[in-house]
Amino acid sequence: MTMIAPLRPPRWLPHVVEYLDAHYTDAVRVRTLATLAGVHPVHLGRVFRQFHRCSVIQYQTRMRIQRARTLLGVPGLSLTRIALMTGFADQSHFTRAFTAMLGCPPGEFRRVVHPDLRLAEDPPMPSPRRRVS
Repeated sequence: MTMIAPLRPPRWLPHVVEYLDAHYTDAVRVRTLATLAGVHPVHLGRVFRQFHRCSVIQYQTRMRIQRARTLLGVPGLSLTRIALMTGFADQSHFTRAFTAMLGCPPGEFRRVVHPDLRLAEDPPMPSPRRRVS
């Protein structure tokens, strides 16, 4: 049996998206969203995917990466700090998700998109020493 997607999203879906947008750094469970929307978790997951072409978790990860891209332009913020500010468990998790979504690690993205940005945690390059004979 083929399901045809309704033309309009259900009334509860914009509220779920609004909640996700406001809580993208939190560990949000589909069960919690379903309770807020008053629907079954499986139904919420199916309808969400129909209208957003991704799962709830994928949507949340996209939100986190989108925010991280902005924060990568802020001087003095380390990748670890950005990872924690955007809801990732650690820098490794952030780097894996960022690379999977954008095709390059966040450090490289930062160097390419913000080449003139000098970070406080980047040590200055040592100057070559000359040997005195």
